[in-house]
Formats: sequence, C-alpha cells, structure tokens
Amino acid sequence: MYGDAAITRGTLYAGGERVQSFLRVYARREGGWQAVSVQVVP
Repeated sequence: MYGDAAITRGTLYAGGERVQSFLRVYARREGGWQAVSVQVVP
C-alpha cells in the first residue's frame, strides 16, 4: 500500500494450469477503496 493507492497481483489456475495473471491498482476515495486499473495477461 502506498498512501491512498494500493496494488494487488494474482494468478488464476484451472486444472493445475495457469490460466491468467492480473494486476489491479486501487485508489482510496472518500474513505473507500475503488479499483482504478486492471491489467490481465493470458
């Protein structure tokens, strides 16, 4: 987490094989977190 911004990363698997990876960027606005960007790699 970086002040009012945060980054999460993850990988989705199905049947033991990697399906896709993703990165999400969140911003804190009015006390709540909101996703502002998503990158998905097959």
